Amino acid sequence: MKPNKYALPRILLIWMCFSMVTAQEGAGRLRRFERGSDRRGSSRESREPSGESKSSRSSTADSLTAELIETLIFRPIVYGLAAGGEYAYDLSENRRPGDPMFPMLRFDVGAQYISSDISALGYGFEAGQGVLAADFRHTFYRDRLFEDTLHQFQLHALYRMAAHRRTQVDIALGAMTLHGEDTQTAFSVGMPMRYWPSKSLGVELRPLWAFFSDGTLMDVSAGLLLRHEHSSIHLGYRWVERGNESLSGPRIGMSFRF
Repeated sequence: MKPNKYALPRILLIWMCFSMVTAQEGAGRLRRFERGSDRRGSSRESREPSGESKSSRSSTADSLTAELIETLIFRPIVYGLAAGGEYAYDLSENRRPGDPMFPMLRFDVGAQYISSDISALGYGFEAGQGVLAADFRHTFYRDRLFEDTLHQFQLHALYRMAAHRRTQVDIALGAMTLHGEDTQTAFSVGMPMRYWPSKSLGVELRPLWAFFSDGTLMDVSAGLLLRHEHSSIHLGYRWVERGNESLSGPRIGMSFRF
């Protein structure tokens, strides 16, 4: 049986068409993430308020509700922040260079795998003393297929607290900037946490939310810390989501403390 002389060109044509369709499915992933997603279809119908007048409530019930809110919510938060900060100050005064809790200077570097075409590199600095510190982080995303790049910058002031001598909880307030085709900046808030069950092993969780005009960007990192003297190896995962777009994937990195 003679081979068909048109078989090879047909196979090549089919393969090229399939490759183009597959590439278009992931086209501009960094650009879609940068621009956010359209959420107009998820709006809920407004509801009319009930006809019951609030003025009918007694002043006794109002005062009781206010007292419960102050007792169960406001006071525990204020006292918790004050007590956690005081404990953190005592621990930081007695820390030794290289201790994982409340570093005076910390430098991080890491890499993240997102897909076969998209990866990320990042670094960060944390500097402070006692309960107050400043944190700066930069992540560089690159799409090799479409030659797109996206920069994420984070700058936060930290209020550092201690739940006990092996647990650190921070409150982060600051801003996040996305720089690609355009530059966008939004207010961001987070609560980094670290727990050290032993001197050589720790767990870190870094949740962060940035409130852009078209929706919220969530950036959460979680992983294990393998410590050796002044340094630690990070093994974990990073979730970065904005609307329907995601730049999530496993992450590996190192940190150095002083």
